[in-house]
This record gives sequence, structure tokens and C-alpha cells, in this order.
Amino acid sequence: MMTRIISLFFIRHGQGYHNIAYQLFGESSFRDEQHIDAKLTDHGIEQAKNLQQYFIDNKPDLIYSSSLSRCIQTMEYAIVNHTKEVIVDDRIMERRGDVCNKRSNKSELQKLTYKKLNLDMVSESIPWTIPRESNERILERGIKWFDDLSILLQKDKSISKVAVFTHCEFLEIMYTRYFDKEHNETYKGFDNCEVREVRLSIE
Repeated sequence: MMTRIISLFFIRHGQGYHNIAYQLFGESSFRDEQHIDAKLTDHGIEQAKNLQQYFIDNKPDLIYSSSLSRCIQTMEYAIVNHTKEVIVDDRIMERRGDVCNKRSNKSELQKLTYKKLNLDMVSESIPWTIPRESNERILERGIKWFDDLSILLQKDKSISKVAVFTHCEFLEIMYTRYFDKEHNETYKGFDNCEVREVRLSIE
């Protein structure tokens, strides 16, 4: 049986307004109501646009995005000429419990992009956790997302490149506890709009 190599491109969103506030005021800014579902800054938009050539050279067959606005915006500016549906998924959201990670209503998400969104994995109710969500819970939902992706990759042999627009804490937990456990002590966090490739072998 022939082995397929699948490239997963993990992308952290561009700079959001909550990121600037964090530099000025620390973690309290994440609980500030003005940063609910924080959007991209102008600089964050430029960061996303700077990824366009990368994704022309590495054109994804499948795109996932977190259901938080800054990820959908980053995807919109980073990837051009994608005519298939983009799968938006609550399971790859950032840690729940901070105001900046409380997403918009499902009905508002399509307004963030001209691309067609598949919102089947976005709940009608807004996911929320008080107190803040644990690392174990983030890992649990991340693994469920990856298991579903693996099933899809087995079914659809045309997919070889997958772009995943998500968040720093989600990425840290998935890398250090799932994708790259051997190097968890030397893990370096993703910068805004940084891309890292993970290669999977599928029989």
C-alpha cells in the first residue's frame, strides 16, 4: 500500500487588539470587555497579507479556522483564490474563559470573509468556561478535532495540504502534549502569523 504524506500548516493569527493591550496592561486586558472576540489590528492585517505568497507556493486543499474572528480574518487575507468551503471549528479555539476569546454569534461569522464557510462545527450557543479552561480540556477537544481530520484524510485521497488557523495556547498544548512531545521542554511559542509544518504519513 502506498504511503501518503500530508502537510499540516499550523498558523497563529495576526496581531489582535488584545495583543497590544497585553503589552501595555498585562493579562487584565484579556478580561476587558472592549476586547470581546478581539479583531486584527492594521498591522495584523498586513502580517496576514504577507503570507499570501507562502500559500500560493503551498496551496492548501483544505482549510480549517478557529471560530474566533481574528483567525477567520487572518485566513481571509492570507489565502487568495480558494473556492472550496473553509471549515470553521469551535474545537480549535483559544483557551475559553478570557473575554478576548469569547466569540461572536454564529450568524456574524460569515461577514468576516468573502469565502464560503462551513459552520457545522460551530455551536449556536457561544462556548464559555468559568473558571478558565484547563490544559487537559483544550487537549481533549484538540484530539477530537484531529481524529475527525484523520478520518477525513482517509476518505478523501485528493487532500495533501491542510492549513489550520488557530491560537498560541491551543498550539502550545497540541505541540507539547500531542504532536511533538519529545521536544516539549524546548518548545518556542508561535509568533503572530508564524507558520509551522507538521508532516503526517498515512497508509
